[in-house]
Amino acid sequence: IDADRARLTSHGGTAAAGRWEAKGTAVLHNAAIDSFAVEFVLQNTPLIMARVFDVRGGGQLRWHGTAESSRLEGTFAIDRGIISAPVNLRASAHMPPPTFASSAVWKKNTTLAVALKMQNVQLQNDLMDMVIDSDLGLAGNAAHPILSGLVGARSGGRIFYLGHSFALDRARL
Repeated sequence: IDADRARLTSHGGTAAAGRWEAKGTAVLHNAAIDSFAVEFVLQNTPLIMARVFDVRGGGQLRWHGTAESSRLEGTFAIDRGIISAPVNLRASAHMPPPTFASSAVWKKNTTLAVALKMQNVQLQNDLMDMVIDSDLGLAGNAAHPILSGLVGARSGGRIFYLGHSFALDRARL
C-alpha cells in the first residue's frame, strides 16, 4: 500500500487439484478509493457448501470502476457437480426477496456482463433428480439483475410432484 495506490499483485492457491488467483489495484485519493480493478481466475476449482452444492468450476471475472460506477464482467463455467438443496415451494412462494447490507446506490451503479455456463450438473432434491446443461447471461445491474439464456435437462431425469414420479424425456427453459 502506497499513499496513492493499493496493490494485490497476486494471491492464489490450490484446492483439491483446482487453482484460484486474485489480483488487483486501487487508486487512492484522500484515503478513499478513487478507482479499482480486481480480477479473479479460477481453474477447476471446487465450490462446496455442505448439503447444498458440490461443484467444480472455472473462469475469469473482472470487477472494475470507480466509487460511483463499476462493472462486473467475465465468464464462469461449472463443468460438473451436484446441487442438492431441498426445495419447499410453499415457503418459497411467501418468502421475501433477499436483501443485502450494501447500499442501493452501489447496486444500481454496478453493471453486470457475465456469461454463466453449466455442463453435467446433477440437480437432486425433493422435487427433481436430473442432469442439466445451461448457457446463461447475467446482465442489468446488481440491484436489478437480468438472467437470460437456455437451460436444458438431459433425458432420464425424474420430477416428483404430489407423490408421483414423472420420467423426463427432455426439457428446455
